[in-house]
Amino acid sequence: MDHSIPVVMAGDIVLLVVWLTLSTFVVRYYWFSPWRSEPAGVALMGFMSVTVIILTFGMATVAIGIFPGAEAIRLLLYLLLALASWRFLKILVGAQNAAQENAVDPSGRIDTPTDQQEENCPPR
Repeated sequence: MDHSIPVVMAGDIVLLVVWLTLSTFVVRYYWFSPWRSEPAGVALMGFMSVTVIILTFGMATVAIGIFPGAEAIRLLLYLLLALASWRFLKILVGAQNAAQENAVDPSGRIDTPTDQQEENCPPR
């Protein structure tokens, strides 16, 4: 008895559930969020869209098998994913650098007090 068939079917079901979840996210984010207004929103939309396309491609190869040109398409999709990931990293580094430049501390204060300002403050 081959026990790998239930595992393969379970994997396909998980893939379908993830695809449905991410596809719903992309559609809802596209229609109901101002994602174009911030670079992080654009990056998130790009990343999630590429992920849905990759999953769609994966499901197509499961359904119909490997077809001529599939390797080139997979490479292109992975390159798109790499570009989307690099964009996320660039936005993260920019946000972290901006936070350091604005001296935001964990309490949410901007422009942390200097040593002399702290000397003039009452004890805590």
